[in-house]
Amino acid sequence: MKIFITGGTGYIGKRLIKLLLAISHHEIIILTRGTKKSNQKRLKYIQGNLNNIALIKSIFKNFKPQVLIHLAWEGLPDYSIHKCKQNLDYSFNVFYSAANSDCKTIISIGSCWEYESRKGKISENDKLNSNTIFSAVKNAIRFIGEAIANEYKIEFYWLRLFFVYGPGQRNSSLIPTIINSVKNGKIPIVNTPKNGNDFIFVDDVAKAIYSILMTKPDHYIYNIGTGYATIVEHVVEMIYSLLKIKLDKNIYENIESQNKQIYYADISKIQKDTNWNPDFDLNKGLQAIIFNK
Repeated sequence: MKIFITGGTGYIGKRLIKLLLAISHHEIIILTRGTKKSNQKRLKYIQGNLNNIALIKSIFKNFKPQVLIHLAWEGLPDYSIHKCKQNLDYSFNVFYSAANSDCKTIISIGSCWEYESRKGKISENDKLNSNTIFSAVKNAIRFIGEAIANEYKIEFYWLRLFFVYGPGQRNSSLIPTIINSVKNGKIPIVNTPKNGNDFIFVDDVAKAIYSILMTKPDHYIYNIGTGYATIVEHVVEMIYSLLKIKLDKNIYENIESQNKQIYYADISKIQKDTNWNPDFDLNKGLQAIIFNK
């Protein structure tokens, strides 16, 4: 199978490519803004950008991928109107180019921020949020992808990722920030220590994408998380414990989240449809980051 991956040099993309090369015989082509060469015969990098529509069309015409995995979201952590519109345009162009080729399957990435609720278990059928530009654009990208797929009779899958973490994540993200602060003897700055998030390890996300790719299930929208929430304050405690550094458990005593949010993914649908289950609990995932396991 031939697979075209956007965002393949990102930290999710890298883990997915590693998985694909390790357990399958797929041919993979990656669009990258930088100059990059592969020593793998089944992996090829094409230098370019998603704004180059002619290049995107040529990849589908010449490489003839049967699958598009659309991971790219340029500009993170910039969620401005300009960047969101830019990514909306890019997604439309790559979906439309795929539909006008031999591509039969599109797997694209959504976000838990698409949901309106920030409380308890969140299922794929819960009410969607249109109050922020990012969530509205993410929802719009899904609607566009579904419409194009329906028009051209191709399969379209939308995976709503919860709080992904792991090696290669941006240093400004929550877990890398906490780890670096603790290692440097500083108290981690956490604005919402009482919030609870569903932290999903990046390798489990890669395996979820692979499970969708291989099983082609009947449903098209899936939550990707662990199925439980961890209080951010407890994440801090776990990191101190793993690094064997003494923690003053009262460091966040005077900080209360104004709107405490504890929510997590209902993952029963993907578990039932693909038999996928996360392999990493948070402790195991943190060890993989801290000790390079």
